[in-house]
Amino acid sequence: MTEHHVATVWRSHPELLVLNAVRLGGFAETAAAAERADLDADTTEGVLLDLGRVRLVERTDFADATGWILTDAGRDRLTALLAEERGDSGAEPTLTDAADRFEELNASSPC
Repeated sequence: MTEHHVATVWRSHPELLVLNAVRLGGFAETAAAAERADLDADTTEGVLLDLGRVRLVERTDFADATGWILTDAGRDRLTALLAEERGDSGAEPTLTDAADRFEELNASSPC
């Protein structure tokens, strides 16, 4: 009998996606955060407003743009969400193995 393996597609929670999109940009307008998070603009705006209410992000002006930045609490929340997702998704062992192999290769690299 042939054994079939079905790959599971993991979809991160919008809160994690939006926090990470803001982190990656350092400063992100709503549209840019939506594009980075691969979410629609309305969902992203709603998440940003919710995150702003609990002070995980702040809306600020920079030059001629208005956008979002992470607060210290937002960085902490993102770190916690990423750790939770690594465990829940079952990816932790694979990520740990890849990081260990990278460290071994990096340590043996003649630099």
